[in-house]
Parts: sequence; C-alpha cells; structure tokens
Amino acid sequence: MFSGLKNPPKSCIGQSRALVSITCRGVPIAREDFFNYTNGHFLVNEEYQLSRRHVRFDLDKLCTAVTAATGGDCSPVIAIDKMEGGFSKALLMQKADGTQFIAKIPCRVAGPPSLTTAGEVGVLEYGMPLS
Repeated sequence: MFSGLKNPPKSCIGQSRALVSITCRGVPIAREDFFNYTNGHFLVNEEYQLSRRHVRFDLDKLCTAVTAATGGDCSPVIAIDKMEGGFSKALLMQKADGTQFIAKIPCRVAGPPSLTTAGEVGVLEYGMPLS
C-alpha cells in the first residue's frame, strides 16, 4: 500500500507512534472503531455488510508515511479525523506543525482500488474547479 513512498529519514522513524487523537466526524472513537464502518446501518444483512466495509491497515505505517511525505520535516501526526462514505474512508490527518493531509482507504466493495482512485483523480483533474 505504501510502496511508492520514499523511506523516511532515520530521524523521523518512531515519531509517528506518539499519542494520536482519533475522531470520527469530530467525535472521539476507540482505535478499533477506526477500522469499522460507522457511517450508518443496513436494512438487510447488516453484519455481512459491515464486515465487507471493515478495512484493517497499519495505522502506524500510514502515520510514518505522512510524516515522511514532506521530506526533511519530521513533524509527527497528532490528529486523525475519519470521514467515510459508502465505499471508502477519507482520513484528514494533521501534523504537529499544522500541515494537513488527506488519505483515502478504499473498501473492498468499491471495486479495484486503482480504478476507483483513478476515477476520483479524473474528476478532480477535469471536473469543475473548486473556488
């Protein structure tokens, strides 16, 4: 998942394991709830639908990637706000220096990640400009 990113400087390694505030639309949540679908309920087969939207990934590795994304700046991630739709989790990640990043974690039900992300990039690139 993070194979395209450069290795972080050795001075940055381990800094992402600091205490990170995790919220979902501004409300504090437990670390385990971070991987679960929390955007609503399903009328049919709720347990099955929730299991298909459960996405487990290495949160510490994601924080390390974000920390290293700005080159020599080793400001750690201090807050993550989870926002999700029906097919992916969007994470607003804030570093200690105030820099913000958005990470997208697709769910299996969305289709192949390369195609769903490519479609979103196309909309951002060729769609209406944001004012």
